[in-house]
Amino acid sequence: MRAKHFFAIAFGFALSNPSSTKVLTVCSATWTTQTAINGTKSATISGSNASCPASPITATVTIGSGANAGDLVSSGATWATDLGSDAVPLTSDSGIAIGSPSTSSTNLSLTFNQTVANPYFYVSYLTAGEAITFSDPFTLLDSNGVTISGSQISGSGGNNTSNDRNYGFVAQLQGSYSTVAFTYQNINNFETSFGFTTGVTPVPAPIPFLGAGVALSQCRKLRRLSKLARDPKFNQG
Repeated sequence: MRAKHFFAIAFGFALSNPSSTKVLTVCSATWTTQTAINGTKSATISGSNASCPASPITATVTIGSGANAGDLVSSGATWATDLGSDAVPLTSDSGIAIGSPSTSSTNLSLTFNQTVANPYFYVSYLTAGEAITFSDPFTLLDSNGVTISGSQISGSGGNNTSNDRNYGFVAQLQGSYSTVAFTYQNINNFETSFGFTTGVTPVPAPIPFLGAGVALSQCRKLRRLSKLARDPKFNQG
């Protein structure tokens, strides 16, 4: 069994559409070499970038098993470098490997410590024989060397080559989530992991709404001021 060698990777979640004129940088997780806890790893999503949430968000993902599972992919290239696209750039050039033993299918999940809207899901090192299946609706925003059928996105690139990292996709899940469920299917006997990270962008705060009583009070105050301004006694010097 031959494991993949990760050179560099970047993955995340976002709230921008590459078809728009302005590209919004995704505030993505910063992964570390921490030891996996109960088969999961966590990372904080925070930063000074305008796309980052005001309060840090913690993302936790099940890392699966097999070679490379949970390994840190620290730096070296970005999504744009690996896949030739800058449609959905990220703030952090880090990720981790999520594994599945050969010829198996593993149910996995990504959770946030607070609800996030329209998360984006990045994947790379997804080659022939490997597939990601989502339990929720999504839109495929960017891809290279993959095919899509219903809720499943499959790799179609070559295995164990220097271009492994170039195969992947960016998908946006539709709706608000505290947990994202997905399945990693691997039918070959040597590719046992793919790269992953997560991130979010803040949801704009709603415009404050004045209750009917407050609005009526303000209206009456304006009417009194207007009446005084028209009163001759008010305008005497």
